[in-house]
Amino acid sequence: MASSIYVYPDFQTYNKYYGKEREDITHECVLIDLYIDPKKEKIYVITNTNTEKERVNQRTITQIRNESFKNEYINDECLLVTDKKIRYKKGYLEFFPRFLRKPLLKIRVDRCIGGDIKKSYINLNSMKYDFIRDRINLTVVPSQA
Repeated sequence: MASSIYVYPDFQTYNKYYGKEREDITHECVLIDLYIDPKKEKIYVITNTNTEKERVNQRTITQIRNESFKNEYINDECLLVTDKKIRYKKGYLEFFPRFLRKPLLKIRVDRCIGGDIKKSYINLNSMKYDFIRDRINLTVVPSQA
């Protein structure tokens, strides 16, 4: 089963969807960093949940469970995703969007929960990872309107 990406319009919708499961570390773990490799078209998700070294899967979305081992998998070509560098647009996540050009990496979102979401940036402070469902949960930045 492959990793999936879910996008929520706000944190209240995410809280309503998960409910009491948020108390368990296996259902909600904070993502420390998010790296992309545009040449290999991979996303590296870094959490800090395991102290032992383990073999990492080499799929499109790769999870590294210990921050201290990230140097073994992340090379010089990988880019750290920061604010305004990840955007949701029409069912896709665009990493490092550029004006009048294609983004460096574009990945399809599996599900958008809570209605239609307009083009907006992702809130990096509320990135969560679900171990049980192998899912990245993201919320968008609230609109300033």
